This record gives sequence, structure tokens and C-alpha cells, in this order.
Amino acid sequence: MSTGDKLTCAVVGLGRIGLGYDLAASESEVFSHTKAFMTHPGYELLAGADPSAERRSEFEAFSRKPAYQNLTDLLSNCLPDVIAIAVPTELHLPAVRDAAKDGVKLLLLEKPIALNTEEASSIARIAGEKGIKLFVNYMRRCDPGLRELTTDIKRGFLGRPVAGRLIYCKGLFNNASHFLSLCIDWFGMPHSLQAAAPKRASWSHNDLDIEFTLDYGEFTFSAQVARDDCYGIGEIDLFFENGRVQLLDFGERIECFEVRDGKRNVRRLFPSGYKTQPQMSRYQYNVAEHIWSWLNGREVDIDSFRNAELTLELCQRLAQKAME
Repeated sequence: MSTGDKLTCAVVGLGRIGLGYDLAASESEVFSHTKAFMTHPGYELLAGADPSAERRSEFEAFSRKPAYQNLTDLLSNCLPDVIAIAVPTELHLPAVRDAAKDGVKLLLLEKPIALNTEEASSIARIAGEKGIKLFVNYMRRCDPGLRELTTDIKRGFLGRPVAGRLIYCKGLFNNASHFLSLCIDWFGMPHSLQAAAPKRASWSHNDLDIEFTLDYGEFTFSAQVARDDCYGIGEIDLFFENGRVQLLDFGERIECFEVRDGKRNVRRLFPSGYKTQPQMSRYQYNVAEHIWSWLNGREVDIDSFRNAELTLELCQRLAQKAME
């Protein structure tokens, strides 16, 4: 339950996003749920849970809070307002069933929400019956710079879109979904889609690497897969009537170009900069801040669960198309 003005919280699943990303991070960086809850003044971290004894030890040393072997044991000892569920996707639905207790205010789920849209609907129903809010951790949607870019694109600051492309690696559901989530914010769902058969084995047996094209009517958005054994990459290139926007380094940097007259009266693209850069070195703190504002009655403009449902639906359609 709440303590004073603070929201109590717990982290279930102490792997990379649960804690691991911050074990070697600098003091100013916030990449995990554990550090976000520890750093944000609006939360009190109560506990963590993970079946791995090594991860529990790391959590206890890092946070000075107890860690339990599973969610059941954790809930037997405390009842948090907010529970971050950072377990494998196939365990999301049973974890939500266990976590949906009277008194819990919000469940923060990793992406994708579930293995399929049917499971996602079950998660929504279970949480709804208990009056529990759901938030899905597409963290770029909470970044101030990327939120500003979303506003600018939707108001047409460079005119109408004419083309778009994505280069990604390490899986459609794992990595590409982050960028598809943004595309849904910017342009909505595509009218139709095409997908090629997987080019190569993905990094995970539960995921696929797929090249695809989304048709938005006035323009198309295409995706290419890069070899993840060379290096990691995730970037979007958007072309508009009056300019170009690049989202680079997994969303850490925005480059903007505007159309001006060049040599020989040929209209060309020139770098123009962008007013607000992303804060991806603190991405999980931004998520914690957004959730805190939402639970404290402040107006927020991110419909996280609905966007995540649409993102999962789109990924599912692409996977099905690729396997035809």
C-alpha cells in the first residue's frame, strides 16, 4: 500500500531490464525498473522476485531490499501499489493472474504484452475486473524528445509523409516492435502489408527476423533486417514533403533536415537540427515518471495498453504473412 505520498513498488524478474542493465551503469543512467524506482522520489521500492539465487543476491546488494524466489512469496510479505513484471513473455498471463490483487494499482508489463492478441485480451480482462491499470514498457513513447517529435509529425511540421524505412536486428517482436509502436503513434495502422519469409534464424527461437512493407496509402514504410552478429542497429528514416527525420542509435538521437533551394535551383535537403534530443540514458526513469503522474491524477496523453495491443496485432499479422 502507499506510504505517505509515495507509491510502493516491486520488480518481478531481475534480469536485464529488471536490474541487470544498471549493474555496470553510471550513476546518472537509469536503464532498469529497479533503479528507476530507487531513483524516482515518488516511489518506495519494497522487494524483488526471481527464481535465480544469483539475481536475487545482486538485487539485494544493489537495492538493500529483500528478494523472493517467486511472486507468490513476494505478495505474502508485501502488497505494492505498482508491480513491474519483467518475466519472459510466455509467463506474462500467469504473472498477471497472480499479481491482480485488491490494492494493486498498476502492472507494468514488458513488451510484447503476451504471446498473442488472445492472451493480451485475457490480461486486459483480468486487470479490468480488479480495477488495475496496465502499462506496457515501450519506453521511447515516454521520452520527452520523442514525444515532442510525435507531436510535430502529427501536426505535419514537415508536410505529409512520402516514404519511410526501418533497419533493425534481433527480432520482430523484441526489437522492431519498439519502432512499430512509434509508427502507430505517428501514422496509425497500415492499410495493408507484405512480408518476406525470414532471411535467417533470429537470435531467439521465439522470434523472427522479417523484412516487410507497410502500405499507408499515400506512402509505404519498409523494413530491412541487419545481421546482429556484426553489431546492433535500430533506426528509422522518414521522408516528408518538406524534409526528413532520422531516428538513430536505437532512438538515442534525432537528425532533422529541411528542404531548401540548392545549387542550380535544385531543391535539396539540408541539416536543420532538432530542438529536443531524446533522453535515452534515463529511459526507465521517464517511464516511472509517466506512471507516477498517471496514478496521481495528472493528465497524460499516452494510451500505453491500446498502443501495445495494436503493436502486437501488427507483429502477429507480419509473422503470419511471412510464414504463408
